[in-house]
Amino acid sequence: MKPGEIWLFPFPFTSIDVFKKRPSLVLHVEPSLLVLSKPTPEDALLLAISSVIAGKGPRDIAFPDTDPAFPQSGLRKSSVFKIPRLFTLQTYKGIRRLGVLSPEWFDRVRQAVRDCI
Repeated sequence: MKPGEIWLFPFPFTSIDVFKKRPSLVLHVEPSLLVLSKPTPEDALLLAISSVIAGKGPRDIAFPDTDPAFPQSGLRKSSVFKIPRLFTLQTYKGIRRLGVLSPEWFDRVRQAVRDCI
């Protein structure tokens, strides 16, 4: 798992006890550490992606399926990067890799996250 990849993850909703499989953008992967001579699982900082365009917030970024970079993302239809929706999960919880974001789009999303926090 690498930054810029799009993976299907069990997305935690605010109530924390409800999870749904959702596409997520990998922003950062924290390498495992050795604790008592055993490696800990890697953690991934993830960003939620939604196909509900009507729910786009003021900080969110629309990713139209007409963009030339869209096919390599592995997403099915136009989507929105939900900039304030960051979460961390262990990488082994990733269900499957969907695709990858182009370097230009990845830089754009990362800058929006920086501006938000």
